[in-house]
Amino acid sequence: MATENQEFTSELLFLKYKGVPAPWEIIEQAKRYGFKCKKYANWKLVHVSENSTALLRHIGDLLIDSEELDVSDFSELMQIWERVQRWAKDKEGFSIEPDVLLEYEKINRLVTVGSEKPDVVDMVIDDFGYESDSLNLDDRWTLFLAICIYNFFHSGVRYQHVVKREDGVEPLKLKIKQFINSVSSLVVNLYSQIGFDVKQDVDSDVISLFIKEIGCVNEPTITKRNASVRDITLPKVWVEKYEGGLSPLVKFLYSDGSVVVKLNKANKIFNSNDSLGKLLAEDEFWSLIGNSLHSHIGQIEELQDFFDTFARQIRLRK
Repeated sequence: MATENQEFTSELLFLKYKGVPAPWEIIEQAKRYGFKCKKYANWKLVHVSENSTALLRHIGDLLIDSEELDVSDFSELMQIWERVQRWAKDKEGFSIEPDVLLEYEKINRLVTVGSEKPDVVDMVIDDFGYESDSLNLDDRWTLFLAICIYNFFHSGVRYQHVVKREDGVEPLKLKIKQFINSVSSLVVNLYSQIGFDVKQDVDSDVISLFIKEIGCVNEPTITKRNASVRDITLPKVWVEKYEGGLSPLVKFLYSDGSVVVKLNKANKIFNSNDSLGKLLAEDEFWSLIGNSLHSHIGQIEELQDFFDTFARQIRLRK
């Protein structure tokens, strides 16, 4: 199953990339990030507008002097930090995507498969402890997204600043509407920390907005359930795209019992019209490779070496 991110809201880039700090992390280490801002103010390569120099100096001074963060231009600050991470990988073209956070990859994969396989939506709801059969289809999708968001923000200590207001509330002690409302409140709290006043009039709208702005699918593409046997397992193979350099072809990962096949969309072979290019552009081909790898997971490093050599042979072709 191929996944490729939708448009991502820049203010939320800290939820996707390693090395891009969250607002609370900046404040907790105010002087450190303040001096980084002052440093980056003179680093034209990572600037994204004519205002970047003044912005970084202003934010840097405020962090150093008052340990406060001005979030009025948080979007540009996050774009600058993303460019810093890109520079570390590609100092000339900034074309290589920063490392993606594991928790982001998980939520993106799960929401993607849920949008295409409604039985997975029901499975996630039932496994979480609620009963999917008691809900209409729209409410199932909203609850599914709420569970995905809840799990995302409870994936590690990094997000305790966002979820701390729950004070140990167990979700299953809440009725479904209360749980959805609590997740919506969590999202509103997060938005407030980056300078957005999001109204919580309709919880489903808040949840859908957040899912869309972190580059995930916010509406199901298929809603018809399997009338006989539900699909109760997640895919064993994920085929995804990423932004790499010009040379790499594919990366293989093993995560939570699944093989992840990450294709470098910057490799020109995927846009080639010859027979090899057409074959390698087919997700079905890579799904077969991934399924085969499941039986040889102990040799994943050897297979990676093989395809790295294969990529070099492709580059040497006339």
